Amino acid sequence: MTSRVTEAVKLYTPRQVGMAAFLSAPLGGAILIAVNYARLGNRTGARVAIVLAFAATAVLIGLALWLPVPKSFPHAVIPMLVAWAIWGITEWLQGPDLAARRAEGATTPSTWAAAATGLLCGVLIAGIVVVSALSGWLAGPAERYYDRAVELQSRGDVDRAISYYDSALAYDPTLVLAYINRGIAYRKKGLIDRASNCVRSTPGDENDRATSTDRNPAHADEE
Repeated sequence: MTSRVTEAVKLYTPRQVGMAAFLSAPLGGAILIAVNYARLGNRTGARVAIVLAFAATAVLIGLALWLPVPKSFPHAVIPMLVAWAIWGITEWLQGPDLAARRAEGATTPSTWAAAATGLLCGVLIAGIVVVSALSGWLAGPAERYYDRAVELQSRGDVDRAISYYDSALAYDPTLVLAYINRGIAYRKKGLIDRASNCVRSTPGDENDRATSTDRNPAHADEE
């Protein structure tokens, strides 16, 4: 006979958790995992899931902001991979409990509720990013890639620095210092022709290029 407790408990399925994760990075999916844990009486698991949800979301946002991603990259791939991973994690962590409860007659919440959770979390993440950008806390992608490239070049990691300069220029082809620094990086590698091409393709006239080179910290390191 099915108990009243079992009938009252509604647990989200791995598919619903994965859908919420697709709409909001790991945050929405992990919140549903935490809800399942709480309804199963595992409050420690619920708290851990919430903490990991925010940590994983912060890491993904950080990677998205700092890693050089080509404009042609299919951005839908990332949420799809996250959703697939969260789906699998739910099956691994809660699959046996979910199956046991379903066998006892427990039901599942509405899929609309899972979708609403994912959308709300997605709106929250987007709002944080937009407010941060409007407040000047985050630079544009070209400036972020450029700053990272300068940091790498100052540490002698020339190959990665060139990659970040390429990404910066893909977003802002008028970033003069990125051309010049990339040319300096190519010169350090002994690729003189590429270095010369970088200088020739720099926007502006000769005086602009000379002034920018004089102000350039990477050029100072080179000297």
